[in-house]
Amino acid sequence: MVQACNSWMCGAAMALNITASLLSALTGPGEEVCRPYEGSCSSADHHLLFGNMTGLRMQPLEPKGRIIVFGARGGDDKVPGQEHRGDTIPLCNSVIELGWECVPVFYSDTAYGKIKQFAHGADGYISRINPDVYDDVTTSKYEHLLLELIGMGLAPMAHPELMKRFGAKDALAKIAPLRTGLPDTYAYYDVPTWRESFPTTLAQGPPVVKQNR
Repeated sequence: MVQACNSWMCGAAMALNITASLLSALTGPGEEVCRPYEGSCSSADHHLLFGNMTGLRMQPLEPKGRIIVFGARGGDDKVPGQEHRGDTIPLCNSVIELGWECVPVFYSDTAYGKIKQFAHGADGYISRINPDVYDDVTTSKYEHLLLELIGMGLAPMAHPELMKRFGAKDALAKIAPLRTGLPDTYAYYDVPTWRESFPTTLAQGPPVVKQNR
């Protein structure tokens, strides 16, 4: 026998069931989203996505929102004995101090699907993967993931298209005239210009010189 749903409570229950079905479709049937601070991760998934997060502050009980900070294992921007960049955990802690939930996440092609699951409901991401060669990281796939996250409603910091245009070190020279730039920043694209102009900058103090890549 089928009983008709003729009460507001029955209607609400049906709405909840529909919502649960939609969430299940988003996160994958029968798969629990890995959240390191809720103890819902296997040790393998925790290592894959988050690694060693020693020094990370406790997350707010009632956060204003959720921010993901992306990095990658390996590369020349790490110090020996650390998985994350030296300033990644402090950056996350600063966001947490402002009342936001924030954790560092390692991107890898292997973790693509699990990252999408974890990102559902997040408010934004910060991309901190420098141009480099990393194991199990395909730049085009990473950029595609970021575009998917933007489509899911995450605020980009920064957008993949901007990363392509300003990802090299000479971006600092391009924004030098702006309020956020430093006017004594220069880019040299050939040896004669370097020989002519660089010595004149030494009078301003010891310079920081970086390869444009």
